Amino acid sequence: MITGALSVTGILASIEHALRMGPTDDPAIARTIADAVSSSITFADQDAAAQALKDFYTAAGGIGADAASQQLGADVITSLPSVQELVDASLQRVQGIVDTQRDIISTAVRDGVTNGSPASAIAASINETLLDPARSQLIAVTEGNRAYAAATIDSYQAAGISQFNWVAYDDACEECIALEEGSPYDVSDEIPPDHPNCRCYTTAVIDTGDSTS
Repeated sequence: MITGALSVTGILASIEHALRMGPTDDPAIARTIADAVSSSITFADQDAAAQALKDFYTAAGGIGADAASQQLGADVITSLPSVQELVDASLQRVQGIVDTQRDIISTAVRDGVTNGSPASAIAASINETLLDPARSQLIAVTEGNRAYAAATIDSYQAAGISQFNWVAYDDACEECIALEEGSPYDVSDEIPPDHPNCRCYTTAVIDTGDSTS
């Protein structure tokens, strides 16, 4: 699904066409060429990508709800309003990915033109970046965790839980470690992911007198 959302067609043809616009050693012209290429690129079916992302959020949210029910020793809730908000905004999320792709393409073309690179080299550089499995993995981890965390918070609220602990994952960054150390937080506060590829999660603060989950 992620790879499909990132796929583009016609990169080489668009670059070759744009390079006919004029000299390539002028920064202003290089930017004009880059913008022309970026605007002419055809992306994958965004509606289909949005539907796939909806399914992705729903699945990740279900896993989060299951995890929360095990934490709380309660039934799994099926009403996940925060996850539904992500589902409803899937098309906008895909559009955001597309906008980022256009920026990547524009920058690569501008730099390539300024450096005098041939169209084939510029196109190869763009494809290498857009189709990098690591980039797709980063997006999948981030968006999956977004729905997972949203579902756990929805579950906490349904159970009357008002606070959670932020749990940093192994090898977490300093910012996430600091967020863990700052626990507990109100359920209305920021929740994971804190940044792209963040794999932090939450545990409920249950009022047992020791503020542990």
